[in-house]
Amino acid sequence: MATKQLPMTEAEIRAHAEAVFRAMNDHDVEGLLEHLTDDVVWTEPGQPLRGKEAVAARQKEKFEAFPDMHVSSDAVPLTMSLDPPCYASTWELT
Repeated sequence: MATKQLPMTEAEIRAHAEAVFRAMNDHDVEGLLEHLTDDVVWTEPGQPLRGKEAVAARQKEKFEAFPDMHVSSDAVPLTMSLDPPCYASTWELT
C-alpha cells in the first residue's frame, strides 16, 4: 500500500533529504525506512529497488560491507518536484 502524499514545500523536501543522509551516515536502516514510503523506488547503480524491504536489505549489506561508509551531503544538489513531492539527489560515498 502506498503512503498518502502530503503537500510539501521545497524547504520540507530539503529537510527530508538531510534526514535521509543523516540516517545513512548513522548506518540506521530503521531510521532511513521511517523517511520512505511503502512504494519507494530507490535507484542506485544496478537495478532500481522497489519497496522498503528491498531498500533495507541493500542498505544492511552496504553498511556491513563498508563499516566506515559516509555519505557526503555537502551542498547536495536536489532535483525536486512538489507535485508529487519527491526528489532525486547525487551524493558521494567516502
